[in-house]
Amino acid sequence: MLCQSVSEVLVSTAPAGAISSIGLERCAAALLVCDVAGNVLGATASALALLERLGVPLGPLPAPLPADVWSALTVNDLGQEAAWRPAARPELILGCMRHQLDGQWLLILHEVSARQNELASRIHDRRLASLGRVVATAVHDLRAPLSSIVFGVDVLARHDGALSQERTREIISDVRAASFCLRETIDLLLNFLRFGPHTASAVSIEQVLSRMQSLLRPQLRMSPHELEVKVERDVRVSGNMLALEQIFVNLVVNSLEAAERPTKVRVSTSVEDQRLCVLVEDNGPGIPMEQRERVFDPLFSTKAHGIGLGLSSALESARSVGGDLQLVRWIGGATFAVYLPICPTEEP
Repeated sequence: MLCQSVSEVLVSTAPAGAISSIGLERCAAALLVCDVAGNVLGATASALALLERLGVPLGPLPAPLPADVWSALTVNDLGQEAAWRPAARPELILGCMRHQLDGQWLLILHEVSARQNELASRIHDRRLASLGRVVATAVHDLRAPLSSIVFGVDVLARHDGALSQERTREIISDVRAASFCLRETIDLLLNFLRFGPHTASAVSIEQVLSRMQSLLRPQLRMSPHELEVKVERDVRVSGNMLALEQIFVNLVVNSLEAAERPTKVRVSTSVEDQRLCVLVEDNGPGIPMEQRERVFDPLFSTKAHGIGLGLSSALESARSVGGDLQLVRWIGGATFAVYLPICPTEEP
């Protein structure tokens, strides 16, 4: 259609070789034919209506375009997009692509405003959806450190003066570690709201798993379950300390909450193909076949009070640092394998 319209534009009976508006009235596109000085020689009805809506009525043709409009629409090279924004209505934007026709110019006009507003609306909707998920994940991630703080303070309050110094120092250390975790989680949420970057650095896997044990120690004391952590070799992985820590907190908590009897969870590390592999194994009930394909789905949970974000959050955190999370055993217990990239400075 555009080629046919352009060919019609080229059919001219005007003197001195000028391109007339013969045939333009049959073209639905917003087209202007101008000379090199900015005088409009021909225009389609939709182009005239668009210019009038933007506050640039042309009147009888030929007629010159205002100098500021002409300057803005011809600032770029031929075939490249240019734009003009009217001062009286800055919410509107006129887009233009310019092509050469026998010494004169064909201007293809369109309104950018609606397209940009639609794009902005879609981005805003996606941002709200992302924010909702981030908030839900943050609430989920705050449970473990908050439980640790509440438990520690409660023990100190109920056994005031009756605890040994060593026991008191241990509880205070756990409360301090949980408080730091709360602060870091809130900082990450604020960074997301400010479009700030997540900080990444070389992180000791032994330190990550030690912090995880500290956060879960109060929960384990209140339960018949057992957690064993064995670090084969302390390597440094690239990532965010809080994100890595939360991967293993979510995996261990998932194993404990799925168990209906006393369960042992074992966390072990090894190096495979220049990647760190961390296995989180339990001897719990395992995962039914019909649920195996959905365990990483957001908001999917088999627990009555589960949010369904633990495993999906762990998977997202692992992939955000260039790693992965896989379910490798689901009968007679469950085993998840976390693969993390070893820092370039670390010898595999």
